[in-house]
Amino acid sequence: MKSIWFMLGLLYFISGCFYTYKEMKFIKWQKDLLLISYARLMYCFTFGFIPASLCFMYVALDIEVKLKTLVAVDYSYEGLIALFLFWILSVIGYTMLNIGYKKIYILKYGNIKLLSKNNCQITELQSFTIATICLIIGSICLYLWTLNEGNVFNFIVKANWYRGDYSNAMNNTYAMLKVPSRILELSTFLFFFYFIQNNTKFKFLYLVGYIISFSSATLYLLCTDGRLDIALFLGMQVIGFVLYRNKKVNISKNKIYTIVIIALLALFLISQLDDITYYIRYGNKNLIETSESENFYITLMNEFGYIYEAGQMSIKTNIFDSGKWMLIDDIVRGFFSCFPSKFTPDEFERVWRWNTYLCTGSRLSATIPCDIISESIYDLSVLGPFVIPFLFGTIVRQVEVYFSDVKSRPFYRACYIFLALAFFRIINYCELYDFMRGMFSFCVMWIVYLFVVRLSLKNRMKG
Repeated sequence: MKSIWFMLGLLYFISGCFYTYKEMKFIKWQKDLLLISYARLMYCFTFGFIPASLCFMYVALDIEVKLKTLVAVDYSYEGLIALFLFWILSVIGYTMLNIGYKKIYILKYGNIKLLSKNNCQITELQSFTIATICLIIGSICLYLWTLNEGNVFNFIVKANWYRGDYSNAMNNTYAMLKVPSRILELSTFLFFFYFIQNNTKFKFLYLVGYIISFSSATLYLLCTDGRLDIALFLGMQVIGFVLYRNKKVNISKNKIYTIVIIALLALFLISQLDDITYYIRYGNKNLIETSESENFYITLMNEFGYIYEAGQMSIKTNIFDSGKWMLIDDIVRGFFSCFPSKFTPDEFERVWRWNTYLCTGSRLSATIPCDIISESIYDLSVLGPFVIPFLFGTIVRQVEVYFSDVKSRPFYRACYIFLALAFFRIINYCELYDFMRGMFSFCVMWIVYLFVVRLSLKNRMKG
């Protein structure tokens, strides 16, 4: 049977090479990293090179991917068939993602066009005001959210406990403020992209704002205990410094090589973040984890194992068997995602919690997320990979058009990069509930933006 595993690994590897080749040509043609590129580059690894490595490791070294007792890929014959179907559906998903991205649809509400091109001018002073207001909002929310433990540093020590406390058993009165606290990341990007520009008038003020917001955002990320979020937050700033110090963006081969190195360093950081955050919390190494840990490569593979367990389980449940279609649950939970939990209808369940129950048999364990293909299968069975990636590609194209003429300006570049983070993340962490919670802070910032711009406009008209 291992010869079949090898052939499957070869299929995944060829797919990864094809996706990467196509994307490198696209980036070279565009001379920039577009939103769709962030998503498709993640797709190369998630549905190409990483599952190929999973198969080859099993064939050559008899190593099975596991993450403690929570995640375990199924290496039985049924698991092999499910992983083969997962490859087929991932190819379909990639195709539909590209078809959705190529089409430009005019979204309207009555006679009003939604997401038409943005041509609004914004001054440095307005941007600084918006960034500062976002910093204040985020800092207040972070303070209140962590007040249950006395202060943010005490909260960081118990961050992994709070992360898995989905029923709020720890009685955090301000648990809902975790969502708007993420605006600290956006505030950091707003200060950062102005600070790295050579012609910035208020460079010192942006430096001070950046230091404060970066420190606050780092505390927030440590409180969330999210490995991928920390790596992306740091990595995007390095990419921003490499590519966007000048208004004219021109990606050369050297810059592409630099981005590849950054990506590899980010992967290494993800594999080591458990040890790093443990040291930050307790001031010493986790000797138990260190003694039991494997090498970097195997540790990294174990971190991504949840994707393929979710893929196998979704196929077994909704394709091999007639499992429940979760689309309505996904939409309802997404709609109520930013409301206090008491307002959410009990009869609708999060897809990730359902996936966790199927994988572990328990509703008390930490959540096992879904990737874009697994989520699609849970939502609409075999139709899902045709529909969900297509809709995702369409949304990315609409946002791309909106920012196409303004993203060279620091304020819009910061917004663009924040959205790139969201679209990058959704490949591996796909759920409407999670996506809407991630976008809530962006909506808060956009309301502040509209308020500041209109207030400035009124003052000019009065003057």
